This record gives sequence, structure tokens and C-alpha cells, in this order.
Amino acid sequence: MQELQYQKYLCDKSRNKSSGRSVLYLWCYRTICSKSFFALKILAKICNEMFKFSGMGIETPDIGGGLRIPHLNGIYIHNNATLGENCTILQQVTIGANEHKIEYGKAPQIGNRVYIGAGAKVIGNIVIGDDVRIGANAVVTKSVPAGKTVVGYNKIIETQSERQGII
Repeated sequence: MQELQYQKYLCDKSRNKSSGRSVLYLWCYRTICSKSFFALKILAKICNEMFKFSGMGIETPDIGGGLRIPHLNGIYIHNNATLGENCTILQQVTIGANEHKIEYGKAPQIGNRVYIGAGAKVIGNIVIGDDVRIGANAVVTKSVPAGKTVVGYNKIIETQSERQGII
């Protein structure tokens, strides 16, 4: 496995200690993205195809190390999206492009240490800053500055007092 992908995998593994399936999936993903041996890549691609039955679809080659996925089912990440280091993505999350606009094929750029709650949808040519928290079932179609919390439909919570009791 290419050294950078291997380092990212080790970081992924340390953040997914309770979920063996997540570690296996991330190994397949990192192996496919690396310049490893042909036979190893074939094995990883076979494993990756088996994971598609659980609804997993990570197509992008640009994911930082330390990705945490506690529950594998129903996660889709567009092939043009980017994710920073140490992000957490829960089940049923969609990170995709808005196919009905002029900016066809442009997907979100997500910063470091972002938490994306279960069922959230992050769609369009937007930028999600570092340390952002996206609540469960939130729909995000606008860029979010660093350190903010998003709930509902593009509701950005600005202050700590607004955040109390929500997350």
C-alpha cells in the first residue's frame, strides 16, 4: 500500500475500534486508491463490491485520514467531493452534487473534524468549514463557516446560547 494511504488507513483504524466492518471497508477503499500490487487491488475491489449491498458508495479518492464511520449502511459520497482529516459520518448520509443547476458535477468540499449526523444531506457546490457540526436529518445547500452548527434546512446556529439543548 502506498505510504500516504497506509498512514491514512492507520488513522482510520484507530478511530473505528468498535466497528470491524468499517475498518475492513476503509482498508478496501484505501487499497483501491493506492498504488499497491495488482492482486491486492483485485481483492479489495471484490470486497468493495460486496459492501455495495449494504448501500455504501464512496466514490471520491480525496478523503483525509481518520475517517470514522460507526454504521456503514446508506452512505453515499460523490466522486468530486473532498473530506478533510478526522471527519465522522453516521448512517444514511448523502454528500452529493446538485445535478439540476449550472454547476453540474460540483460537489461539497468538507473541512477537517466535521461531524455529520445520521440522515444528513450535504448537496451542491458548497464549502463546509473546519469543526462544523451538522445535525441529524439536516439539509445543507449553502456554505457553512468554520465552527458553526447546522440543523434543519440550512439553519446555521451562530452562538453557544442558541446551541444549548439542540446538540
